[in-house]
Order: sequence, then C-alpha cells, then structure tokens
Amino acid sequence: MLGGPEGTIWVQGVQTPETVEDQGGTFDFQDMGGPTWDVFDADGRFLGTVGMPDRFTPFFFAREPANVLYGIQRDELDVQYVARLVVGAGAQR
Repeated sequence: MLGGPEGTIWVQGVQTPETVEDQGGTFDFQDMGGPTWDVFDADGRFLGTVGMPDRFTPFFFAREPANVLYGIQRDELDVQYVARLVVGAGAQR
C-alpha cells in the first residue's frame, strides 16, 4: 500500500511465481508485487486501476506537482535506477 495525492490509497496487486516465470523472469519476493495498482479515495471508494512498469517499486508522490511518483526501476540484470513517473492519462516517464 502507498499513500497518494489528495488522501488517495494505492493498493498493489500480487503476482504468483507462475506469472513471473511465464513473463520470462525468475520469481523472488521483489517481483511478488504486480504492475497494477487499485486506487481508492480517502473515503475508501474505488477510483480505478493504474498500471506501472514491470520491476518498478514506487516510494513516494511529489507534493508538487501531485501527479509525479518516484521509485526504483530494476533492469534485466537487477541494476537499480531512480525513476520519475508522471501519473495520468497518456503520461510518459
């Protein structure tokens, strides 16, 4: 779970070891979280689902602008990079 902008709550889906292996990866607990996140408002109402890149671990949302998310992106060799994502319709990294 992750606290988002305007009191939203972001809940990450999980993947089974079979799903990770079917995608060509080797399962470890870092890969247990899936790329889809369910977003709820401060009152618990479901707002929708957001997809994030595979092997991306979000850490926090920027205060300004509120649609920027920072995290760690791991490549195929598990090298970690700081990543900045813009969350929104048609957003780009």
